[in-house]
This record gives sequence, structure tokens and C-alpha cells, in this order.
Amino acid sequence: MITRDLLLDAAMVSIRAQFGSTTLIQRRVRVGFVTASQLLLALEDVGVLGPVGAKGKRPALRLTCHRELVAADIDRAIADGRIVLTVDQHEGRNAALGGSHA
Repeated sequence: MITRDLLLDAAMVSIRAQFGSTTLIQRRVRVGFVTASQLLLALEDVGVLGPVGAKGKRPALRLTCHRELVAADIDRAIADGRIVLTVDQHEGRNAALGGSHA
């Protein structure tokens, strides 16, 4: 499951690297392949990353990584329904999934 904080961490890693990929997210955020893939889809919905390009990389659409601004964009995407919050029935935590990819 993808929490808001996990999504924010993945966003910051991708912005700093100026690209997002499953390998980058898996290594830096320490998540599995499926979670990394879901994070990348959600970051595209938020507007942090572009669509998949060469070698499976997604270009960063942000040049700076102000955590507060990225957090505000994630919160706005949640409020707009682009990112859908769900509850993990097994752990009772909120989780975020890309609205158009859920």
C-alpha cells in the first residue's frame, strides 16, 4: 500500500534525480517492484513525473524540490480525486493509489 508520506518520499527522490524509474524508487525508498510501479503512476497523476520514456525512465517535470510545495500538490491531487485514498484492511492505514490507474 502507498501512503502519502511514501508518495512524498518518492517524489523528492525523483525530483532530485530528475527522473523516476522503478529501480530508482525501489533502491532509494526501499520498496518492492509493485509498490515502486504504483508510486510512479501516482507521481505522473500528480504532475511530478512525465510518461515513460527511454529505458523505462520518466522525466521529472519539476526542477526544484521544495518538500512543502510537492506536499501541497500531492494533497491537492488527493482532494481533486487524481489520487484516491483507501484504507488497508490488513494494517488499518491510509494508502494512496493513482486515481486513473487504480
